Amino acid sequence: MAQTEEDGSAEAAEDAGALVAQEEAPVVDGAVAEGEYGLSLQYDGMTIGLALVGDTLYVAAAATTTGWVGVGFASDRMDGARILFSYVEAGGQVFFAEQEGSDHKHHDVTDTVATAHAVGEADGVTTLEAALPAAFVRESADEAGTFPMIMAYGRRDSVRVVHRFFKSIELTFG
Repeated sequence: MAQTEEDGSAEAAEDAGALVAQEEAPVVDGAVAEGEYGLSLQYDGMTIGLALVGDTLYVAAAATTTGWVGVGFASDRMDGARILFSYVEAGGQVFFAEQEGSDHKHHDVTDTVATAHAVGEADGVTTLEAALPAAFVRESADEAGTFPMIMAYGRRDSVRVVHRFFKSIELTFG
């Protein structure tokens, strides 16, 4: 379980629904258009979009922050998760990293799985979009097709800063 920066509370994974295939792939450009993702989930200041197109899983994570945004797969907590982190610095330079969680820390990986990514920041919202092989996520699914996913965001442009928000969910391949 992870704790939030504000209140230290821990949250358990919740069932968030089913991910079903769609025909049209989202445009990975750092901005999410209405209806671009077949599954859209709303949480405290954060929206997650997921689209399964062929053998690719597209993910979007948009948070009401000018700090970092992260989304992870293969674990219901940071430990063992493959995490995609991003933010846009004050000068407009984009930061993107694919890391693996180990206990309450994370480190860069050499065997990246993201095949595309884009990061944007507009009107106080930071958005990460990425594409990754659906097979990578399916490897973490149980017999029923349920897989864990985590999401978080922070207030500053540093992935070493504790998150302001954290959520763990479980999704099912439909």
